[in-house]
Amino acid sequence: MSSKEGSGSGRRKKLVAQDYSALFTKMATTIDEKEAKKQTEEENTIVNPDEDEQMDMAAMMGFAGFGKKGEDKELKKKQQADMIASTKRIPVDQKESDAPLAAATPDTPSTTSATKVDSNESEDDGDDVDGIEAQDSLGIPVSHEVTLKHGERPISAMDIDPSGARVVTGSFDYKVKLWDFAAMDARMRSFREVEPFEGVQVRKLLFNNTGDLIVVCTGNATPKVVDRDGFDVVECLKGDQYFNDLSKTYGHVSLVNDATWHPTKKNLFITCSADSTVRVWNTDSTQLNNTLKSSICGKCRARNGKRAGILSVAISPVCGKLVVVGCEGGSIQSFSLGDRMMIPKQQHHGAHAEGTDVTCLRFSRDGRLLSRSTDGTVKLWNAKKLTQGPTYSQGDLPCYYSMTECVFSPDEQYVLTGLSGPDVGGVLVLLDGHNLTPVRRFGLAGTGIGVIRIKWHPRINQILCSLSKGHTKVLFDNDKSFRGAKFCVSKAPRKANALDAVGVESFGSVEGKSAASHVEVADGPHLLFSPVFIFVVPCKRTPPFPTSIASLSPPPTSRVALSPIVGDAVRCHGQPTPTLPFSDHPRTTRWHR
Repeated sequence: MSSKEGSGSGRRKKLVAQDYSALFTKMATTIDEKEAKKQTEEENTIVNPDEDEQMDMAAMMGFAGFGKKGEDKELKKKQQADMIASTKRIPVDQKESDAPLAAATPDTPSTTSATKVDSNESEDDGDDVDGIEAQDSLGIPVSHEVTLKHGERPISAMDIDPSGARVVTGSFDYKVKLWDFAAMDARMRSFREVEPFEGVQVRKLLFNNTGDLIVVCTGNATPKVVDRDGFDVVECLKGDQYFNDLSKTYGHVSLVNDATWHPTKKNLFITCSADSTVRVWNTDSTQLNNTLKSSICGKCRARNGKRAGILSVAISPVCGKLVVVGCEGGSIQSFSLGDRMMIPKQQHHGAHAEGTDVTCLRFSRDGRLLSRSTDGTVKLWNAKKLTQGPTYSQGDLPCYYSMTECVFSPDEQYVLTGLSGPDVGGVLVLLDGHNLTPVRRFGLAGTGIGVIRIKWHPRINQILCSLSKGHTKVLFDNDKSFRGAKFCVSKAPRKANALDAVGVESFGSVEGKSAASHVEVADGPHLLFSPVFIFVVPCKRTPPFPTSIASLSPPPTSRVALSPIVGDAVRCHGQPTPTLPFSDHPRTTRWHR
């Protein structure tokens, strides 16, 4: 019985040896064919003896490569300029509209001048035929655009860090993707994809003031904080839904819609929920299992005394003491933030139309408050006098999504918001920052595709707009914008790597890869991958090998490990395998320590 097993094992070893011998013979033949072809091309090339002598003289004197380097640099600059030029926005149907919007609605006698300003601007807009020239005169960075493709469903959350180097997007597909402008090339691919909670749509993503933490709000009651690479840091506790007084419990009991970080205290952030509460969290007060409890809570009520779900929240940027929330039903309410409690201050139940939602609130540096609602209006308020009504209002701005944003420009001279709806194209609307008079429209997508989230970054001077079709548009100007998307657009994709042919990106990621034919690296070794082994087979033109291959070895947790000597026993899971008889092949050598 043992003799039969031994003979069977010997036959298997012999078959394996024959297979590898045939494979390496094929590899050697391929190398010989390529070398013969290269030699034939060199023989057919006609070389001028005078030019050859001049090149040798230049090389001997040490300046042979000066001109070539200069030419390469100029060629690279030209290629970068061509790549940036390819991203220039081209007006198409609904893309550039020079017609102004409807005139601003005067809610108080002080808005009479707004209508006059609008009539004057209407005449000026009629003189501007080319929308591109008009936007250049306004200084708006929208001459070029690139697209970050997240998926197919609406992007409901999006933010960019304070340095303008990293973008995070979240969608109705439950996924969060992180994008790094410094690491991306013209292909615009994200470097990480995570799912914060399984089967729950993402509602809000927001970097803190230092850019090292991100608060994530989803369709469940437990917001979490992750680092800038997407790894969990801390998670908020869920409250007890059976409490009548929700201020007595330690967390939300329904989906969390919005969040904001404290402007001066980097460890504090505020969230609002559909359970009618707004809560303050301190990341320094972490409990067991990296969880947080909320000790400060404010509650909102509708006109009839019932709970009013909260959709948006904002905090005054100067002192951080005034918290304003936008609720279902069109009401805006404010609280005074103390050390241990939130004290209700003002309630304006008729801020927007009855039955609509306040989708966004934004503070300016001088204390003005900007609000956006699904009733199709944008309004400007005095945050300390909410009950007196808005100072300016602009209508005819359809809004379909409950997280549609409006933002101030970095100099607060303009206001940006997006349009959405079944019969409305994806249009970015530019309004005057002082009286909300319409200035310009910029089309981003066709009919039925809405603009949801908007960010205008002050440092890189670029505008990011998330769309309902799963894309994020990054708008920039070649002269007025800096780094960001402009940096990646001019970066050509890297050359194909040998490891791309076998579906891995590095030597540390080879687990589970199937066998593949040999891959040739220019002037380097041939790599042969199998489900268990990695062989390094040098070719004739390969320079002398280093004395160690530790740099090529995968981590200890990997399924595959390299042997210090190619051709000797290869260890798999710590167990030596039989030596394969390919070391006698003319194209293989031993790689000694």
